[in-house]
Amino acid sequence: MEALSTEPTPNQSRYDVSYYFLDLNIDPSTEAVSGSVRMDATVVDGPLSEVDVDLYSNMTIDSVTSSAGELTFSHANDIVTVTLDRAYSTGEAFSFTITYHGTPSASAGAFAFDTYDGKDMIWSLSEPFGARTWWPCKDYPDDKADSVDIWVTVPADLIVASNGTLRATIDNGSTKTYRWHEKYPIATYLVSVAI
Repeated sequence: MEALSTEPTPNQSRYDVSYYFLDLNIDPSTEAVSGSVRMDATVVDGPLSEVDVDLYSNMTIDSVTSSAGELTFSHANDIVTVTLDRAYSTGEAFSFTITYHGTPSASAGAFAFDTYDGKDMIWSLSEPFGARTWWPCKDYPDDKADSVDIWVTVPADLIVASNGTLRATIDNGSTKTYRWHEKYPIATYLVSVAI
């Protein structure tokens, strides 16, 4: 298993996450995860004009956007640094969405594509700092999001279990989308899929 950072960057101590919205496509044939993650947060030590988010560097970021438009970012050493559209003061809320894709690092042991009895089986086990291997987040247990939406699209013959309550199952033909909602505070490592 790869060594994962157990300390947030100084920048990550300057904001508090309130919500994540994961909208992911998980494809067992290519062993890839793609989609987007929205993060809503509040500044606790402003002014804040850049935000650090954890995501393994082997995952590719396609874009970072907010209501103000496209945001600039850099991605190195498993940290995504997003430049916000302006400086935000203490107490102000901000939000952005990271669109990304890639194959989660198998050596980290937090996300796996496998088979059982000839059928696809996909699962996550992110404790304590493994969420960053498959979705962008502030990956430290002391900053729990107040709620999380987890939407996962998979081939139609698979079933997705995740956190909270299943709100909807959408039949797209060759795929199905499962919409889960967790309404209680949750650490990033507990956000999970069992497919």
